[in-house]
Amino acid sequence: MPNPSRFLSYDWECDPRKRRKTVLTAYLCWLFAGSFGLHRLYLTHYAAWASQLALCVLGLVARFSPSLGATSGLGLVWFVPLAVWLIADLIRIPAMVARHNAALTAAAPR
Repeated sequence: MPNPSRFLSYDWECDPRKRRKTVLTAYLCWLFAGSFGLHRLYLTHYAAWASQLALCVLGLVARFSPSLGATSGLGLVWFVPLAVWLIADLIRIPAMVARHNAALTAAAPR
């Protein structure tokens, strides 16, 4: 009978190959939740993720808040920079994944 505690205490940090990222997964994160920065979170770019998330939330609040005038177009002030950033990320995702995986390979014990 297998020991169930063995499965509960797996050390994910032991093998860097298990932490490798794929371009497909990064693109899927970008496609389904890119405006929230999920692809940046997946690639462990935490500061950029927080910035994209903040731009998205501020844009949503400005767009749908009645006190800010939902029809004033104030949400565009936040969404336009976010859209430009997301288009740039669309092009840069393969390089970001390669950089992440190269850093894992360089840090791996030999």
